[in-house]
Amino acid sequence: MNLIKSFYDIGKKLSAEKDIKKLLELIINSCMELTLSDAGTIYIVIDSQTNEWSTYEKNDKNKLLKFEIAKNNSIKLNLESTITEISENSIFGYAVRTGQPLRIDNAYNIPKDAGYQFNDRFDKMLGYKTESILTVPMKDHQDRILGVIQLINKKVSGKVVPFSSKDEMIIYSLAGQAAVALENNILYKNMENLLEQYRQIVSEEIIKRKKADEEINKLLSAIEHSPVTVMITDINGYIEYVNPKFTQLTGYTFKEVVGKKPNILKSGKHSAEFYKRFWDTIISGKEWYGEFNNKKKNGELYWESVSVSSLKDENNSIKYFIAIKEDITEKKLIAKKLEEKNTELQETIIKLNNAQSQLIQKEKMASIGQLAAGVAHEINNPLGYVMSNFETLKKYVTKFKELLLMYKDFIDNHMSSTTEDIKRKTGYINEYIAKNKIDFLIDDLFELLKDSGEGLDRVKNIVNALRVFSHVDQLSDFSEYDLNMGIRTTLQIVRNKIKYTARIYEDYGEIPLIMASGGEINQVILNLILNAEYAIRTKISSDEGVIKIKTYHNKESVYFEVSDNGIGIKKEDLGKIFEPFYTTKPVGEGTGLGLSLSYDIIVKKHKGDISVISEPGRGTKFIVKLPIEQHKS
Repeated sequence: MNLIKSFYDIGKKLSAEKDIKKLLELIINSCMELTLSDAGTIYIVIDSQTNEWSTYEKNDKNKLLKFEIAKNNSIKLNLESTITEISENSIFGYAVRTGQPLRIDNAYNIPKDAGYQFNDRFDKMLGYKTESILTVPMKDHQDRILGVIQLINKKVSGKVVPFSSKDEMIIYSLAGQAAVALENNILYKNMENLLEQYRQIVSEEIIKRKKADEEINKLLSAIEHSPVTVMITDINGYIEYVNPKFTQLTGYTFKEVVGKKPNILKSGKHSAEFYKRFWDTIISGKEWYGEFNNKKKNGELYWESVSVSSLKDENNSIKYFIAIKEDITEKKLIAKKLEEKNTELQETIIKLNNAQSQLIQKEKMASIGQLAAGVAHEINNPLGYVMSNFETLKKYVTKFKELLLMYKDFIDNHMSSTTEDIKRKTGYINEYIAKNKIDFLIDDLFELLKDSGEGLDRVKNIVNALRVFSHVDQLSDFSEYDLNMGIRTTLQIVRNKIKYTARIYEDYGEIPLIMASGGEINQVILNLILNAEYAIRTKISSDEGVIKIKTYHNKESVYFEVSDNGIGIKKEDLGKIFEPFYTTKPVGEGTGLGLSLSYDIIVKKHKGDISVISEPGRGTKFIVKLPIEQHKS
């Protein structure tokens, strides 16, 4: 849910950043943050003849890879830029040539027949150990590759783990956004350079009202065929020029707007103060970036991203303003829908977190057993298919975006296209529609939104029920607490439930009193004992069930352990057991809250620690550590 907002925020930042270096830093930082990577690198594709930024298409010749940026959270880097061939037996080269992401769990254990091998040159040079790797090409909407993102050593709880398919999907999507942002950035810089190159000539020729020379005609030709709207006004804001894209977008012809002010496009959606700040900025000679919500000739509203700069004469006096504008209406609509859904999901999360907090502070020991019946199933089901729907929606949006770009390319270039070009592009579009089942996606889109809305309503009802249920006494006051006595008291409560399942072995050390919230620590003890009972009860074995409880201490902390000889926990589940609502129990046997609440009580509130050791089929041991000196935060 936060991922959607993160993508939206990152997309906005990528679109807004005009500095190539800062854009690359933003890309690598975002990728590392989203995947918990310890290190990251970006290579770009360059032309071997010019050494300029280029793109790679299948079987391209004369293209190289240039190391552009690297970041490592563990060690300080000071690497010089290098240029290498696009070799298929290297990891980077393989990703470029195949155009596919590549996940490697262990860099030093790649099969010899994999078609690529890990080069440990940097590891040896830097003293760093590369383990897990995720390499993703940055492809634009025409499937051209601009570069490669490589992430190294995903870390969870301080340990390096393999990258998941979800990580691959996230970075693949982000790499697509990055490629578009880089292309736009390069296009913007090229246009800026072109405008800067001819700015003085354009200013002189507008002032003198003379026929444009050959170089100005080149600039005007580029502007006339530009995919973005270009408008030029005098110092007072009266329009002197608009390109054909302006007419295509707004419906106003050149004759209808020349001599008039841009306020003919005003929609009434912006305040007077907004326009005052706009004019104060450009009159001062500064460049202005922003968004306008304007109105077309037919009354239809639209959004555009605008950059306005000034054209000055030889005396450095402003003579004209030039505005470069891009229609972002469709982007806004998609972003708004995603934002609305994200807001709903965020509100649900807040309510769930509030309910969880109330359970930590208020819930009595007896209520945990009552809460356990079916809540996980009721919450996880709607949340599960809402998240599944959103994953599907993201894929749909990507396909719609590709189709829109194909239509845009067709529309922008149809005037200069031959009949054969039009037939070929139309064939591509129809083939894309059929291949990606666009008609089905359109129908399914509304069904997904409807199903997601119903799921959110279900979660809302469940959360409200949890809030009503959690109105119980406070258990959060800190005072002197006898851990041994707490365990004995808890065992008295659950002994009748456990006596038919397991034998209890108690080993109490002579431990000091600690400052703690006794009621909450008792809840943790209860959770761990009941989990042990369940693990033994569900194990198919003739062995006698055994639960061992042990306490001991050192100078700083007291410890208690709860171990069993039950079914154990699978290795792939160990990293998830403390997550809220995560459970391996069947419906009706658990909510997935018990260990999450225990983690919050021990780690977050008491500044202690809780760890687990488990072997499937042989049993599990939970070890809880609590500081002797405890100050309520």
